[in-house]
Amino acid sequence: MKTFASEPFRISTEQSSSDDDSSSKHMETIQGQMVLMKEIQSLKQVLSMKDSEITRMSIALNEAQENLIRGEMRFLNSEEENLRSRLDEALYTLHLRDVRCDELALELMQLLEERDSLQLRLSTAIRFNEELRKKSKLHDEAAVQIEGDTGPRLTVEDDGGKNDQLKQKLDQLHNVGYRRDPGMQQDQQKRHHEQMHLFTQQSTQDESQHSSGFFNWIFGSSSSGSQDV
Repeated sequence: MKTFASEPFRISTEQSSSDDDSSSKHMETIQGQMVLMKEIQSLKQVLSMKDSEITRMSIALNEAQENLIRGEMRFLNSEEENLRSRLDEALYTLHLRDVRCDELALELMQLLEERDSLQLRLSTAIRFNEELRKKSKLHDEAAVQIEGDTGPRLTVEDDGGKNDQLKQKLDQLHNVGYRRDPGMQQDQQKRHHEQMHLFTQQSTQDESQHSSGFFNWIFGSSSSGSQDV
């Protein structure tokens, strides 16, 4: 009877120890899961911080790139404005030079016309003086002849006719003057076309209507002045 009485006690003790083992294992499992959860949460926090840092660095990089691009654009714009200003100055200087050339050409043509007029007057005066000298010689020869003798009769020509003839020649010289010289006109037109060609190339790159209007006014005046010449 004693043996049968101790057997159930042994079985219950084994069951109790088995329950304790399973309970401890369960607790260990729960603790392990909690540790893993904490590690996961910690890793999520670290990842979130890294994402925030990456976002911040991306924003800073974009701002740096934009600042660099703006700086380059300002530099390029300043260089372009400098080149445009120098080109405008060169075009204006060229225009002034051409205007001065036209003025000098006009003065030269006036001097040439005055020279031709003086030469024509001089040749007319020389010819008239020679005719007077011949008439004076004939008059002296006639004075020694006997009165009533048939000799060469002196005819006095009207000086007004000679003056009219000289005026007519001067008018013809003025009408056929150097201003109508084809070579001179072609040279003026060539220089004007070169100016307009340079200005057209510059105006296609220039968006400023004020500058365009200014140079159109200048070259328009130059064109009308050249045509008047």
